[in-house]
Amino acid sequence: MRAQLTQRMLLNPPPRPGHV
Repeated sequence: MRAQLTQRMLLNPPPRPGHV
């Protein structure tokens, strides 16, 4: 369960502030 969530975060990291 947690492994999948971690992989998702690594594959789709949240946009950094100021990047948009």
